[in-house]
Parts: sequence; structure tokens; C-alpha cells
Amino acid sequence: MKKIFLRSFQYLSFILLTISAGFSSQPEVRRINPPKLEKAHIGDKILCHRPMRRGSPALRIERVGKRYIAHNYGHGGSGWTLAPGSASYVLDLLQQQAGSNLKPESEIIIVGAGVLGLLTALDLVERGYKKILIIAERFENLTSHKAGGLLAPVSMNNHPEMQKTLNKIGFEAYRFYEKIAKGQHPTLKKGAVIVPAYFRTREESGLEPYVGVVMKPAKDVILDFGNGTQQPMVAYDDGIFIDTGTLMTSLRQALEGKVTFRQQKVKDFQEISSQFVINCAGLGAKELTKDTKMVS
Repeated sequence: MKKIFLRSFQYLSFILLTISAGFSSQPEVRRINPPKLEKAHIGDKILCHRPMRRGSPALRIERVGKRYIAHNYGHGGSGWTLAPGSASYVLDLLQQQAGSNLKPESEIIIVGAGVLGLLTALDLVERGYKKILIIAERFENLTSHKAGGLLAPVSMNNHPEMQKTLNKIGFEAYRFYEKIAKGQHPTLKKGAVIVPAYFRTREESGLEPYVGVVMKPAKDVILDFGNGTQQPMVAYDDGIFIDTGTLMTSLRQALEGKVTFRQQKVKDFQEISSQFVINCAGLGAKELTKDTKMVS
């Protein structure tokens, strides 16, 4: 009887402790600096225009006679978020469709020198291609230098059929930036940092598909701004901040001596003689491709 009574007492104690913990547990309170929202700290100058393509970004191969044109543009506010995976995805498509026509010594021309163009060039170098030319109207002060760099794949109006593919591209991009943040990338050593990312809800973050694949579940927290304001939020503690200016500089330095840069505005693909062209022209793609789905 003593053993039965003792086990019953222990079990009851466990239940009471569990219930008590459930009632007493509160979200973690995190104190952060309040944003400076006074007029002196808010500007009204347009710094850049993001190239968005309605429905989904253009990630496809076009055949024009013997020429292969790989399109990689229109990512809107998720250009940095998806760029590494997007470059890899489009190059895989190009290799599959071009087959043996595409050789390590083939000339490959990239139109556009933003993050998509530079990451595409870096991926080509790592795949062993030797003759890479980047053509762009300019190489500095681009949208890619100025765009916000918090990894958050929520800034596009994607067609549902394309979303699964974009999620996979996002997973690959996350792993790319995580390597930089942890000092594990073979070429790029700075430009990404692991930081908490806060959102009002899990749904609006756009990061839920990443949970269990490359990220940990979000936590319910309360942000205390130190000025009497508290706000319930969800926190992804393995979010990634991308220092876009630093990473653009690092990319350019990593490519020096491995690719050729030419300053030129391309208005028509007929101006390019190469059999293999990769279109990373951003807003310029609207004129190049007559793509009416492109908006600023």
C-alpha cells in the first residue's frame, strides 16, 4: 500500500506542478532600444526602386535560335533574400537545357551587376567556367547596395504554384548566408550576421516554411521599448541580417581577376554576340524583354 500511495502522490505532485507552470509561464520580456520616429530621423527621399515582377520572378531559359538566354530578375523586395538560391536554380536550368553545348571555356555574358548578377558570376566561377563577362550600365550605387537586408521572403506577389520552388530557393539562400555569418564560407568572410527577427505574427513573417528545415521555431515574446511601450511579438532568434553594402563590396573583390567587367547599357540582346546570356538586369529587364509584368 505504501508503494501505491507513494506513486500516486508523486504522480499527483507532477500534475499539479505542470498545471502551475502552465498558468505561471509568461512570454519572455526583451528590452530593446525604441526606434527614433521623430521627424529629424525620418527621410522622404527615394533611394532606390525595387524591380518586382507580378506573379513571380522570371526564372527560366529562353531559346532564340542557337542562343540560350537565362532570365533571373523581378524579385522585388526579396532580391537579397533569394539571390544565392535563385542564381543556383537558374544555372542548373541552363546546364540542363544547354547540355554539352555549354563548356567550361564557353563565353557567358551576364547583364546586370546587382546582387543577382554578382552571385550568378560567383556561382559560375565555382562551377569551373573560365570566360565570364559582366555588362552593366553602372557598378556602384545600385539598388542592391541600398536595399534592406533582413532575410524575410514576404515582399513579392507570388503565384501559389511558384511558391514551393521559391521556398526551396530560400532554404538554399539561408544556408549560404548562414555560412558567411559563421565564418564558414570559402570566399566571403563578412556581410551577414545572425540576429533575432521580430514580427507581429508567424504568418506574416513568411519564415514558417523555413522552420524545421533551416530555422528553429519562433518564440512568443514581449518587446519592451523602455519608454512605457510593450508589444507582443514573435521572435526568430536565428534570423539573418545582410549588410548589403559590405557584401556587394566583398562580392566584387572576390570576382576581380576571375571575371571581366564592362560598363555598357544593353538595350537589346542583339547587341550581345555570345551564345549564352544571363539576364539579371532588374528594372532594365522590362525594356530588354518587353515584360509588361515588371513594375517598380
